[in-house]
Amino acid sequence: MVLILTEADVELLANKTDWLVGIDVNEAVFREESLQHTLCPQRQIIDTMNEAATEKTMTTYFKYASVKGLGIGTKVVSVVPGNARLNKPTVPATVLLIDPVDGSSLALIGGTYLTGYRTAAGSAVAARYLAPKDSSVLSVFGAGLQARCHIEALLAVMKGITVINIHNRTVATAVALVDSLRLKYSNVRFVVVSAEEAVSSIVSESDIIVAATNSSKPLFDGRWVKPNSMVIAVGSSRPDSRELDSATVCSSTATIIVDDPGSCLVSGDIHSPLQEGVITQGDLVRLSSVVAAKGLPAGTTKKSIIVYKSAGTAIQDIGTGKMFYDLAIKSNTGVKVDL
Repeated sequence: MVLILTEADVELLANKTDWLVGIDVNEAVFREESLQHTLCPQRQIIDTMNEAATEKTMTTYFKYASVKGLGIGTKVVSVVPGNARLNKPTVPATVLLIDPVDGSSLALIGGTYLTGYRTAAGSAVAARYLAPKDSSVLSVFGAGLQARCHIEALLAVMKGITVINIHNRTVATAVALVDSLRLKYSNVRFVVVSAEEAVSSIVSESDIIVAATNSSKPLFDGRWVKPNSMVIAVGSSRPDSRELDSATVCSSTATIIVDDPGSCLVSGDIHSPLQEGVITQGDLVRLSSVVAAKGLPAGTTKKSIIVYKSAGTAIQDIGTGKMFYDLAIKSNTGVKVDL
């Protein structure tokens, strides 16, 4: 029997579960990686072109992984910018879990919400160990699923946050996000920042900055980032798109943490600084090493700022997918079918 979990099922399970549960699951995944108890081959990529073969209309990634004690599976995720015009997810995804005993299909899970959830949980793991303990101001670029999940996950681990600035290209989307969050977090002051000229101010006052957009160009000048702060970037996954400039991702001023070096090397946030020579591959520190050390690993120098770059790793998809599977079995959520 295969358990089918829709996007609505996953979101329901997430909303009924304390964020710390998901964050701890993702921390456990990275701990298993540090112990070499995971396998995660390089992702496979297929580009789809338009009829004239002049423009990419879709990029599809196939990501496989196994995590000891959690299982085996694969995730198929596509990046389809044109879906925005159709009011569909621009990053639709599906996760398949395999029974580690008999090899049969265990679950088919809608992976769009899961992706946002696990990415934010990974960022929260990084923040738990590396963000300033007295952080009070969080600024978020973007107002979609990733932005919402990051706000909620970071509030779960950084209890001192009292001000959250949200800057988004479409102001109405940011306003709608703030209106929904205010109902849940009455002790936090949410501010929608619409003016571009105000970006320098919110960046310079922030203890933690989250970039969660589909921007192809840097969102702010890295020289505005104040010392002893943390920058989290999760939106870019291709060499030709980046949210951070090379003043932010620079080995002389930033300690750079990555979830998966292979994926991050083809993300513009890391690819471009490498090409420019302001960082080297040796400057990249794995998040799994941070988890193992419960902070920066021995021999890693803490620079003026911490940059955490997430481009996605399938070990998180498998670990988080298994978590939702277990929650679904306990709550009788989803539908079981015979293939």
